[in-house]
Amino acid sequence: MSAFDSLTTAPPFMFGFYEPDCSCPSSSQMSASDGTSIWNKKLAPLASNGTALGSPSMCKQYDEDWLTPFSVDSSTGASLLDADWKYTSIHVNKNSLDGVKADVGYYWTKYHKPIWVSEFACVDDKNGFTPCTDQTQINQFISDAVDFFQSNGSVVAYGPSNGEGLGTVWPLIDSSTGQLSATGTTYLNKIKSL
Repeated sequence: MSAFDSLTTAPPFMFGFYEPDCSCPSSSQMSASDGTSIWNKKLAPLASNGTALGSPSMCKQYDEDWLTPFSVDSSTGASLLDADWKYTSIHVNKNSLDGVKADVGYYWTKYHKPIWVSEFACVDDKNGFTPCTDQTQINQFISDAVDFFQSNGSVVAYGPSNGEGLGTVWPLIDSSTGQLSATGTTYLNKIKSL
């Protein structure tokens, strides 16, 4: 927080909390009311200085139940935020294009703001959280997801996840060599082909 508090210029973009709706490693886990308080104190002032804000990103994906109580008073319908987000930041951990479409569609329909897919990965999220292990499936998932993101007018930005819990096949960088993995090479080649 000290690095954030020592900012002397407003950055062009700033995203809200990382997965505040989960209690897993690296998630920011907090109540919606705590999130509102911190957002108004720390992030809203950046918006008044020109920073485009991205919403907090949800761990539960389209099953999320945090953003509305964070942002809207349930009794009056009034906004609780001193500055609203410009982009809805989402995480997409699915193993099919239908799952990707469902996540993007949910957030676009619910919040009506441009979607910034701040991370996506090939994961079976219906049976626990099981990373994909078949490189052919991963390659197809990357191709399908990128084509969808590129063609969907509600998606303004996207990038793959290289985070925790994604197994040994998905990570884009080989941790032992520092070089692109097969997955990283697939993603790079797909982006180059656009």
